[in-house]
Amino acid sequence: SKAEEKKDDSDNSKAEEKKDDSDDSKAEEKQDDSSDSKEDSSDSSSDTTAVEPVVQGPLYWDASMNKNSINLLLGDGSTSASAWVVATDYETNGESSINVANQSVGYGDPDAVVSDESIEYCSSALCGTYRLDAGGFTGEPYVKAYFNIGEDGKTGDATAWDGICVTYTSSKAFSVELNPSFEVANSISWAVPAVAFRKYSEETTECHAWSEFKQPTWASKFIETTDVVKALASIVFKFRSTDGSSGDFNIKKITNYMKTSEQ
Repeated sequence: SKAEEKKDDSDNSKAEEKKDDSDDSKAEEKQDDSSDSKEDSSDSSSDTTAVEPVVQGPLYWDASMNKNSINLLLGDGSTSASAWVVATDYETNGESSINVANQSVGYGDPDAVVSDESIEYCSSALCGTYRLDAGGFTGEPYVKAYFNIGEDGKTGDATAWDGICVTYTSSKAFSVELNPSFEVANSISWAVPAVAFRKYSEETTECHAWSEFKQPTWASKFIETTDVVKALASIVFKFRSTDGSSGDFNIKKITNYMKTSEQ
């Protein structure tokens, strides 16, 4: 009987030790799994790249975000939302025409504000085709796309923009003109400061500082570009070429001047 009790005690002791060892082993495995999980989580977190927010400057328009609403911040701290408008050389007796998506402006038609639907139709862009016809105009015919700085011909100070950047394609080179008020522009015979943008078949961003905008060589009255920028009425994208020629353009984005490494 004593031998059996001794055997039972020995067996129970061994069973308890085995159970303890098993529990300890499971606890260690669980702790290891937990540590591995934390390490995996840490690794996963370190591989995640933070998305930088879109920084908008004092002049900003991205067709994919803004449709036909151009955000402007002027020197006096005021903000406004301008819009693209398209027009022809009708006022100078030209007979050119321009088509923007499903909107057409031809001889005798008034300037047309581009619709949001047209921007969407162009896959988030201001896209257009045009045909130039001098008609009774003695100079080179043209069409244009422009946006005003203020309402009803009011001007604003765009000095802080430093210039302009445009992301686009165009089958022909074109000019961007800085228009002062009607009275000032008329006093200098519309010889306003402008700069040439090159033609590109692939989407490209080209930038020009205000200092690069010059009056045409035929100007008879001088005006400082800095003075025009301080009282700017509109910015005009003018597509001008020989009589009978045609072309197309696609503008995706415009911003204030930001010098790039390529320039």
